[in-house]
Amino acid sequence: MKRFAGPAIALAGALAFATAADAQTLRWASQGDPQTMDPHSQNESMTNMMNGQVYERLTSRDRQLKIVPGLATEWQQVGPLTWRFKLRQGVKFHDGSDLKADAVVWNVEKVLKKDATHFAPDQIGALARYLDTTERTA
Repeated sequence: MKRFAGPAIALAGALAFATAADAQTLRWASQGDPQTMDPHSQNESMTNMMNGQVYERLTSRDRQLKIVPGLATEWQQVGPLTWRFKLRQGVKFHDGSDLKADAVVWNVEKVLKKDATHFAPDQIGALARYLDTTERTA
């Protein structure tokens, strides 16, 4: 995995400084191809590596495996099966729209659909029960 870290960081840095006026063709070569760009569809190394460069999670882990902020700046458990996340302000999707709680809920609901093609709906576990009482605040 470490051998991909350097090129991935360089690619992320280059893309961060690119503007629409600087748009160029990006050619990618690797030993394999991602199977999908749907982060919930597969659990395969190359797919996870590529999706990790595109998508961000509510929380992440640092080098000591402690849970650290991602899209969520803070979180608290407010009931036995209920968590409240505060989303980072200023996050935008590729189309310029703001990240809001509805987008997070949509993704959770997508993963929990019984007819979904994702690899393991039960990995979310008790989270399924929260959907009946989801609060969405601005």
